[in-house]
This record gives sequence, C-alpha cells and structure tokens, in this order.
Amino acid sequence: MDVIRGPAASATYGTDAATGVIVITTKRGRVGAARWSVYTEQGITRDANQYPIAYTAWGKLANQSNPVNNGRASDCQINTIASATCVVDSITTYNLWDDPRATPLKTGSRQQYGLSVSGGSEAVSYFVSLEQESTTGGETMFLYGGLFGDEYGTGDTFTQRVETDQRALTPQNANITTAFRGLHLPRVSAIQTREALKAFAPLAPTWQYSEMYFVEGYMLNLLTEHFCNGQPISYIVDGVEQYGAPQSNVETYALAMSKVDSGLAGLGSTAGTNETRVRSALQVLRGRIMLNQGNFAGVQAAVSAVPNSYVWFQEHALTVRTPGVWSLLNNQRRYLVSNNEGPLQLNFGTASDPRVPVCAVGQAACTTAGFTTARPFDSGNTSVPNMLYQLIWPTDASSVALLNGLQARLFEAEALNQTGNFAGALTILNALRAAPQGYGRTIAVLTPLADPGTATSRRDLIFREKAFWLFGTGHRYGDMRRMMRQYQMTANQVFPNGATWQINRAPGYGNDVVFRTPTAETFNPLQPQNNGEAACTNLTP
Repeated sequence: MDVIRGPAASATYGTDAATGVIVITTKRGRVGAARWSVYTEQGITRDANQYPIAYTAWGKLANQSNPVNNGRASDCQINTIASATCVVDSITTYNLWDDPRATPLKTGSRQQYGLSVSGGSEAVSYFVSLEQESTTGGETMFLYGGLFGDEYGTGDTFTQRVETDQRALTPQNANITTAFRGLHLPRVSAIQTREALKAFAPLAPTWQYSEMYFVEGYMLNLLTEHFCNGQPISYIVDGVEQYGAPQSNVETYALAMSKVDSGLAGLGSTAGTNETRVRSALQVLRGRIMLNQGNFAGVQAAVSAVPNSYVWFQEHALTVRTPGVWSLLNNQRRYLVSNNEGPLQLNFGTASDPRVPVCAVGQAACTTAGFTTARPFDSGNTSVPNMLYQLIWPTDASSVALLNGLQARLFEAEALNQTGNFAGALTILNALRAAPQGYGRTIAVLTPLADPGTATSRRDLIFREKAFWLFGTGHRYGDMRRMMRQYQMTANQVFPNGATWQINRAPGYGNDVVFRTPTAETFNPLQPQNNGEAACTNLTP
C-alpha cells in the first residue's frame, strides 16, 4: 500500500487525484505452469506488556485517639501518612501480573499455515492463497479434572499442572482460574443471549431459548461437579456485574436443574429437528444432575426417551483454534494418558480397550497417526514416563461427543444398580458392548460382562465401564467425588495417593479431593476470605 500526495498524484492519475491517492497493489499471478508454495510457522504467544507495580507502605501507628494503638504495625495509607497517624518505615512491592501463582496471563501456542499457487498465460494470470492461523489457550476442567483424578498425568514440570496431578492445589493456580472462568463465561453468555432474543428477536423459535437454558444448566452442573461447596454465582445486569453470594453444592445442583426444567417446559411437545436435538440434550443433562443429587429413582424416567444414536458434538473451526485435548496432549505433550494410577487401577494404557485407544512411539498405531516423539514436554526429566498418546481424537479436526445416548444408558445402568436391579444394569452394559456407539469412530465389539457377584465388585464394574466409555469428556472426576459422597468410599480408596507420586517425585500426593475457589473471587465483596484467599464453605466431596 502506498500513499501519493500533491503534484505527483495529479501527474499520474489526473486532476481527480489532486488531494492524494492511496494505491493498493495486490499480488499478481505469474505466467507459466502452476507454482505452489507452502509454509508453516509454530510459536508461542505471550503478553509482553509492562504492568505497573503496586507499592504498599508499612509503618507504625502514631498520634492515635486511643494511645494503646500507638506503635502498632500497620499498612500506611496516603491520608494516614499526611495526618502523621502512621509513620512509614518500609515499602513493599507486588505485581499481580508477574506472580506466576496469581497472574491470569499465561503462554499459549500459535500455529500458522499457508498455501499459494500462481500461474496462467499472457492473457490471464492467477494467484490464489490460503492462510490459517490458530491459537490454543488454557486448559478446561475436562483436562484438569482428568489430571486431578486418574485419567491423565502431567508431561511437564509447570507448577499449575504438577500441583493438580499431586492433589496439592493452591487457590492461586492461574490455569485453574482460567478454566473456572471458562465455565462462567458461557453461563453468563447464555443468559445474555436469551435476553437478546427477547429484546431483538421476540418471534425466535422456543428451541433457541431452551438451548441457552441447556448451556447455562450444563455449566452450572460442571462447576458444581468440580469445585468446592460455597461457589458464588454472579450475573451481569445492564452491563454491570452483580456479585453473587456463595452457594452450597446442593443449591447449585438445584439451580442447574431449574434451568433444565425451564428449557424442557419451553419446548413442550413441539416436534422438529432442532427441538428434538435440544430436548435430548436437556434430558441427558437432567439424568446427570439427578445422579449428582442422588435421585437414582428418577434417572431412568429422565433419560429413557433419548436414543442410543443421539449425539451432540462440540465442534470447532480450525481457522480459529485447535481442540485442547489434542493440542495439549498429542501435539504439545504436556499431558499423557495415565495407566493404573491410584487405587482403582484403571489401566487405560495397557488394557488394549478399543474405547480408549492409546499408543507409544514405535507402535503401529502411533506410526500411522504420525507420532514420532517418545518423550513428553519435560523430556529431560527421566522420572517422567514416555508418552502415551490418546487416539480417541487423533487429529486437530476431531470433534468431541459432548452428550450422547451412550451417556443416557450408562446413567440408567448406575441408577438401576443403586435401586437393587443389577441384572437390568448388566443387560444395558452388555447391549452397549455388543453394539458400540462410536459417534464418528469405529469401536470393535466387546466381550460380554458377567455378574461379579458382590455389591462392591458390581459398583466397581459400573464405574470402570463408565470410565472407559466416557474417557476425557469431563465425567470421571465428578464420578470420583460421588464415590466418596454417595458410596461411602474414602479418599484413599478413590484418588491416587501415597508417598510416591506417579512420576517418582517428592513429596508424594496431597490430600485434596475438590478444586478450591480461585483467588480471583476475592474481588467479590460477598465471598468469604481466609488469609486473603477466597474461602470455600467446606472441602467435602
């Protein structure tokens, strides 16, 4: 692009250009056979801004109305310094943005790809180019719940992932804060979308409102499955944040269920492709919330109408981003599939189960998928095991089946067992194994299961089946909490534990069983605090 002003512009383009000309020169084709050009760039994105440092003045109180307070240590404010009621003796500095424990900023990955072709004749030439750039941001609770539980292990030594894998969480964990916000942003957006539909598209079909009730309810349920009792539920009203007071898990599950009920009531019995799709999503979510509430008797009626073939994909555009589970595990190798981590001994890595296909470098499946790097991101630490790649989502184009009929059947199976009908539960499990639903991928027929005989082994069988069918889709950690809450299992019977962490680093596992409210919520005036951190009501499962 060039800007030409004055006489030069008039001389070239005439008197109409007397005030200046902007010349935009586009790329031109080259005469001859087609010439192809391909390039790729890989890199990282990092905020390079310099943020101001916060200074705090400290000193001793003086000239107080109550002489007893004179000499006491205190932080000195501008007004107390000016009035000589606080005498400064030291200054400390703090920069939130530079503190790795608290900063909301973090490094992301960037990929850019380009392709062009040019050619033609003297009469007509052509130049065509395509360019894609995508950025991967932070992890979601699907990944962090799996890391906290027994689905994934960390492949690097970043503090945020290490403490999560070790069950030794801090509320300053910036990655969890990002995932926490990733639950609330869609929740609030769903509310705002309903408001916008009402204001600007009052004749919009009811399924659009119901779909937003589903999104809101889904995020509330996922929040409650992962985080401790005492979560604040805030809103945006007329562009202003309305802070919410902490609610118990019982209350937020009830709130999520109320959104599902509103969505189903809006749909009524209306028929149509979109109505059926949204209705099935709400029904599956209803069954999941009922499991969390311990309402096993109501689960079957909630999900019975959902067909096995039903699926709701979490789709994405490669021109915008790549899916986190593929990028952070298969591409960046910051996660690896766990194998026999914890007391439940789920052998995702060695079971050769077609529901959770994995591979190590050198194996045919990894060669076919193009995985050639044996070591994880932290390749120099010999305590970190070699990569176990997941092949459920083998490429960056793979979509995640967020909800499906398979989930409905698994919810039914658990509910039947809990209400004394294991025979019915076993029938459902074996029907799923005889005709596996892959939702875009092929899963081989599985050997039928037999009744293991005892209540404990039946419980373990059902949760193992759920773990393998629903791997990586945000269900496992919630199920682990329910094992404690509803099945009276202890933390050491459910979660990885002991003096030796799975990658042989000291110290061993911690004692956490829930994610804590992030430090960011300390800005909420209704949120209780403990030593300057947002305080959970309690840490029970």
